Amino acid sequence: MKQVSYVVGGVMVALGAWAPSASAQQVMWKDNPISGKVVGLTYGTSGWNAAEAQAVAYGGHLLTVRSSAENAWAITNFSAYWAAPINGRGPFFGANDSAAEGSWLWSSGEPLTYGSQLYTTPWGSASPDNYLGFQHYGHYSLPQFNWVWDDIQEAGDTEPLRSLIEVPQRPARSWSWPTA
Repeated sequence: MKQVSYVVGGVMVALGAWAPSASAQQVMWKDNPISGKVVGLTYGTSGWNAAEAQAVAYGGHLLTVRSSAENAWAITNFSAYWAAPINGRGPFFGANDSAAEGSWLWSSGEPLTYGSQLYTTPWGSASPDNYLGFQHYGHYSLPQFNWVWDDIQEAGDTEPLRSLIEVPQRPARSWSWPTA
């Protein structure tokens, strides 16, 4: 395995520490007709901060979901491929409250408008709950809960999670990974 490090917000984060070096760069890209941006599903990273660092390296951020239509688009276009292999959890996206508990914002800096009503759609009925005091990062939950939003710890629980990244345009060097 190869480890690549980035500095995000003054914090050094490792990319690819849980996955082979090629996996850290594999992304399935799709054009989002709602936002006009390009969204990529990564193969997996060691945590939310590493996922954000990877998104920044591509010129964007983790996915910002601005409407129910955009949320439905992400689920329709990626959910067949995004579940983590062992625990089945969905990918990280850009919502987080790591700076101040309960103050959710997007890593892109955009205001959190869609999803700002906690404990209701698109969040699960008990989410975000900050379980054990260290769940500060947004991800799509499990398929049996219809991929509602949930909060999770930085490292993504028991295995690396995939992530959805958003960039203004398709990167010049685009990789793909198996979808079967």
